[in-house]
Amino acid sequence: MKVWKTEIILSRRSRQLSFDSARLHRILTANTGTPNTLWASPRPGVILVQSDRPVRPEGFRKDAVSLRSKEIDLGFPQESRVEVAGIVNATRQLPKPGGRGPRVPLAFEAIPGWLSRQFSGAASLDSVTVEDLSPAKGWRETGPMIHSRAGFHAYATITDTAGFAGTLHRGIGRGKRFGCGMITARRLP
Repeated sequence: MKVWKTEIILSRRSRQLSFDSARLHRILTANTGTPNTLWASPRPGVILVQSDRPVRPEGFRKDAVSLRSKEIDLGFPQESRVEVAGIVNATRQLPKPGGRGPRVPLAFEAIPGWLSRQFSGAASLDSVTVEDLSPAKGWRETGPMIHSRAGFHAYATITDTAGFAGTLHRGIGRGKRFGCGMITARRLP
């Protein structure tokens, strides 16, 4: 399974774009022509994008000082060791009598276990480190939305090649339009 990975370096004048999650998601979805676009902003002014189609440079001509794209294969051999990292919105749904309750952020110490469940069957994680990040903010018809975010880094052993590729392709967790869920993976020597 192949996808396009793009790194966008924003100009000083356009750096605020990386803080406007909803607007950035709309721009990326229109640019790539697919709502299945994942993105993350690991630091202000830098946007990493994963999409089924390449990001068109003309869509960022006024905002970017650099835009580099490359098509990559998400397939890793069975039993290979990889380094994985990403920004996630780890949540759980509270029980409610007669229905589903509200969705709430996980406690910080519960995130490593949540990550292991997200990769369950596809990869076995170890050496998981998690960092609390500032929340992503946005709006919907009912008012403001705030998504908790955590950055993570881990090592993994691939247990199912196709399952791992699928997990990388669709991302993990919620808040994808707010820059959460995209996972990067690199094979270790």
